[in-house]
Amino acid sequence: MVGNSEAVEELIVAVIDSLPEGDKRSWWRRSLRFLFMYVLPLVPLVYLLILWLG
Repeated sequence: MVGNSEAVEELIVAVIDSLPEGDKRSWWRRSLRFLFMYVLPLVPLVYLLILWLG
């Protein structure tokens, strides 16, 4: 059985693989990679912080 984090990782890989090929330095590819690598993992932490601060 696949865990939740593994399912999310597989989904992210599928989305990135489905992007059309292009310049690896394009702004949208870099911004999408930044979103998946740094912003999305912070969402649960921010949610828990908001609940904790109440």
